[in-house]
Amino acid sequence: MPAPPPDEVRPVKGKSSNARDSGGASGGAARQLAQQLHRHVSMAVSHDPHAAKLANNAYRSFVRAYATHSGDIKRVFAVRNLHLGHVAHSFCLMETPTRLGSSASAADRKRRKWEAAATQEEERRRKMKRAARRISA
Repeated sequence: MPAPPPDEVRPVKGKSSNARDSGGASGGAARQLAQQLHRHVSMAVSHDPHAAKLANNAYRSFVRAYATHSGDIKRVFAVRNLHLGHVAHSFCLMETPTRLGSSASAADRKRRKWEAAATQEEERRRKMKRAARRISA
């Protein structure tokens, strides 16, 4: 992506333009450029279904890998202390995915199975009504 024009990003007066020195919310020029870049990439990911799927898979892989550390360092890498919204943001996802791992595919299979059963039940009822109409007619 092309860099924004220099007049679009202006450092705040009285603040250092060095990103390390600027701890404030407004930040320096480097921080503002990084935020703009992240915004542009996030928008590109949200508009491209393939990129969104890749980002979602990367997010799920990261969280799974984070959760599978060995016991001696598990307290350092506690998933409960991990803010999943911030992690999703770092993968340019607008929303945190609700399901992780194989539970997502299992839930989808369960939903499809339930929908198929409901469709079959509805079709069975229609056939019974048609048969009843033929008998009474």
